[in-house]
Amino acid sequence: MASEFSKMHGGKVEAVSTSQVTLFVLRILLKRA
Repeated sequence: MASEFSKMHGGKVEAVSTSQVTLFVLRILLKRA
């Protein structure tokens, strides 16, 4: 998921800490669930 997310934002996500990206993804999954 992280790779797909970084592609969407032109790799800017790579500059962000992995922990923040993980929390962001978890929030999306929780909202969709």
